[in-house]
Amino acid sequence: MGVVYRARDPELGREVALKVVDLHGDEAELERFRREGVSLAQLRHAHVVEVHDLGVFEGRAFLAMAYVRGESLAERLRRGPLEPRQAAELVALLCDAVAHAHAAGVLHRDLKPANVLLDEEGRPRLTDFGLAKVRDATRQLTETGGVLGTPAFMAPEQIRDAARVDERADVYGLGAILYAALCAQPPFSGATTINVLHAVLEGSPTPPRELAPELPPGLEAITLRALARAPQERQASAADLGGELRSWLGGEAPARQGGGTWAAALLLLLVLALAGGAASSAGSGPPPSPLAGPSASPSAAPSEGPGSSGTSAGKRWLSAPRRVLEHPGTCRVVRFLGGGRALSAGGGAVVLWDLERGARLRQWAWTGPGEVRALALEPEGYQRFLAVGSEGTINASQPAMLAWGDVTSSELEPERPIGFVLPVVDRVSWSATHGVLLGFTRSGTVSVLGDPRAPAGTFEADSAHAHCLTFQGEWLVIGRWNKASLQVRSAAQRGLLGTVNLPTQPWELAGGPRRHELVVACAPRPDEAAKGPAGLFLVDLDQSTCAAIAADASATPIVGLDQRRGWVYAASQGGELGAWRLETRERVWQAKSETAYGGLSAAPRGRELLVIERESPRFQWWDLSALEE
Repeated sequence: MGVVYRARDPELGREVALKVVDLHGDEAELERFRREGVSLAQLRHAHVVEVHDLGVFEGRAFLAMAYVRGESLAERLRRGPLEPRQAAELVALLCDAVAHAHAAGVLHRDLKPANVLLDEEGRPRLTDFGLAKVRDATRQLTETGGVLGTPAFMAPEQIRDAARVDERADVYGLGAILYAALCAQPPFSGATTINVLHAVLEGSPTPPRELAPELPPGLEAITLRALARAPQERQASAADLGGELRSWLGGEAPARQGGGTWAAALLLLLVLALAGGAASSAGSGPPPSPLAGPSASPSAAPSEGPGSSGTSAGKRWLSAPRRVLEHPGTCRVVRFLGGGRALSAGGGAVVLWDLERGARLRQWAWTGPGEVRALALEPEGYQRFLAVGSEGTINASQPAMLAWGDVTSSELEPERPIGFVLPVVDRVSWSATHGVLLGFTRSGTVSVLGDPRAPAGTFEADSAHAHCLTFQGEWLVIGRWNKASLQVRSAAQRGLLGTVNLPTQPWELAGGPRRHELVVACAPRPDEAAKGPAGLFLVDLDQSTCAAIAADASATPIVGLDQRRGWVYAASQGGELGAWRLETRERVWQAKSETAYGGLSAAPRGRELLVIERESPRFQWWDLSALEE
């Protein structure tokens, strides 16, 4: 519906895609277009084309959207199918975008390759919500009685009655896009539209491996399940489909569960695990352990050269990092982006890296007070990031400030005050649902920006030493240093729900395998070594219980913690690195060096780690892909 022009916004000096729709003076239709346009404009996601403006001019409605340089997925598929992994990764990102729309009450109802734009780096952006259905709207732009959508990519129930579909119709559309990406053709075709509609209603798609025998059976099974004729036989949500695809990409074969729901551990791929967003340097917070060694070059033992592997006493190990990189200034935060890229932050800069080449792809200068001390990635998409900087002292002359960046842009947005007087922010967590969580851990002051760009709402954490914090599911969790416990609050209302007692002081938090679970790294304060064990613990927030994963995991505090795909990774001030399998509590890898570590980040989809060398510009890239399940 409508015509799209490439245009330029003269006030902001940017190119836009301008969609113009002539509704022939029908005031009711214009009002519906405006009302739904406002709802769609609320969607803010790295893989949804952003709506900048909408309005009516001389009887024509228009939408001004972000202009995406590149091509549509439909144009790309005219040159042939995608590689299986490439197709799965692309559709998993689209699942994130669709899940974001569903959370906002918006159904797309016209998912197809032509409505997926690929930018110049091949990243997908979902567009054309012209047939979208907005839940709870007084009236809908589209009404019952006609066939709405593109027949070859439509769910059977949408053909019967487009006004009565739910999220599973979009799951079908995502499955149809995946089928097309693997086979370079839609699931159904026919000589006429009637033939196609009949095939969708009564037929079954040709199994992809009959068209491309080299396709992996597991990926074919995921695709065909999404295309099931009965909605209840599909994945229950776009998030579930994305979880299955990421499970397949990681080499796992999750067991099928009723209603299309897979193990909740897969939700962790959308959670920023280290204090809710990034591995942070232990240079801030409670004092370091006297057992922490000096910052030095890694010399893990036994050593067989970079990237080598072997076994010792039943434990798997890799002897040395694949590469050591140097940030311009003290490195405080590292974070994987995917595609062999990572961000590092600290001092006066944020840097985008090509890990394989060890090359800086882009560098942003911090011009606010002090230095960058915390960084969070956008929960879905990993394209935008939030940098927070401060002078780092309680008596700072200026409050902490924040700035937004985009990995595709060479400029940071201008730094601005957070909205409340806070001298230091050294922890940050970003939730797609609940906004940005900021913490000054040495004072116990915590703030939540419900909208990441809105003024903050501040509250006290009921502790003078709140050392770590994160969003986890519907909870906001704060590790209380002086009381050896976790404070659990409602993420939505901020109200106190209760506490969970721990064996000793919490140093780091990471998301657990289920929404109600959290991994906690504990260690006693240096002056209280006899009062409790160091180790990793799994906390059940529903039951307020704490169980050991690995007691005495490290003699020194763990300052980096992450959990991916059922493995827990940890780094300590004492130069120890390790990995544990959560299901069995088995330690599956360990390395020891003279380096004092200050933070850690694990790759979302693979056995890779980024580890910060404490109070140093250097960080290490470890490749653990040689570790077998």
